[in-house]
Amino acid sequence: MINLQSKLQSWVLSLKEKLLFYKNDLINYLQKKSVERLTIMFIPHGNEKIYSFHLSFLMILFLVVLFSSLLTVSLSGYFKYKEISSKIEELKKLYGKNYQNTYIVQTKLMDIQKEIKNQSNKNLKVFYKKIFNLNQFPIDYDQSFEISSSILEAELKNNKEIAPNSKYLKATYISSGIKQYLISHHKIIFQNKENIINKYKLIYELPNGRPVAYSRFRDTSGYGLRLDPVSKSFFEFHSGIDMAGAYKEPIYSTADGVVHKIFYDEGYGNAIMIKHSYGYYTLYAHLAFPAVRVQQKIKKGDLVGFMGATGRVTGVHLHYEVLLNEQIRVNPLPFICTTDIYTSRCKYFNQGYSEKEIEEN
Repeated sequence: MINLQSKLQSWVLSLKEKLLFYKNDLINYLQKKSVERLTIMFIPHGNEKIYSFHLSFLMILFLVVLFSSLLTVSLSGYFKYKEISSKIEELKKLYGKNYQNTYIVQTKLMDIQKEIKNQSNKNLKVFYKKIFNLNQFPIDYDQSFEISSSILEAELKNNKEIAPNSKYLKATYISSGIKQYLISHHKIIFQNKENIINKYKLIYELPNGRPVAYSRFRDTSGYGLRLDPVSKSFFEFHSGIDMAGAYKEPIYSTADGVVHKIFYDEGYGNAIMIKHSYGYYTLYAHLAFPAVRVQQKIKKGDLVGFMGATGRVTGVHLHYEVLLNEQIRVNPLPFICTTDIYTSRCKYFNQGYSEKEIEEN
């Protein structure tokens, strides 16, 4: 046992010495070769000057390795190109000219898909925000394309013959996904069509907004208790809103309706009352003269009269009221400020200020 161990140790030492010898020999060889030069001479005809280049052994080795690498990469690329070209030719034989057309269509459909996604998502966000006050909408764009992909997968499982050609069918399924996506959007909008129409009708059926053109008036007195502006000797309840402006400034209806009555009153002067839907009425008083007749059908924004100073007044202005069931005089400001987002009075009201705080501001 000891004999074997000593022999093994001597063999290892001998091997190390040989490796060290070969290593030193190789280093010496390379050092010697690195000093050697290969001279390349160019002797042009009719020219006494000779061009010579000196290359070391290591430089020659480097150039050989570089050239071999470039040649390998070039040959690899060439054979890869031939392989792809061969596959394309096979597909062309299988599908004819339609293969190239399908590739072009597929590329275009991908672009259309992205465009539809971006535009549809943008439109639906606005739609749901304005109509339903939702920040998110219940449609996942990718779901519709997952559906079309699952249809393709199911067909591939059931029909193995079309599996090798599934990429060729991709354009068809992209189109299917786009169709599914648009149908989903259409269904949701169509289901809410009645709700949208009803909400849209309210803008025309209920009194809202100003009866005078913006920037053509100023608010002078609000709804509620106030000091009598004529005598200044007692307090009275003011049942509407006063808007002062130029004499004969046009006055417009704030909702669709029918002219209920036209009358003259010592307090209101020349006045018009219009009947609207849901039991609401609007009153326009102190007019210079009316521009409508009794039982005339009126649309929101139609001219009904002109601003004046008839009745018990201190100057030219419109007295505007909103009534419920022709008897109950309600505060017109909430109705006015539903669509008036421009005047300072409505800005304060929409920020939650009280009528008293609005008057003070």
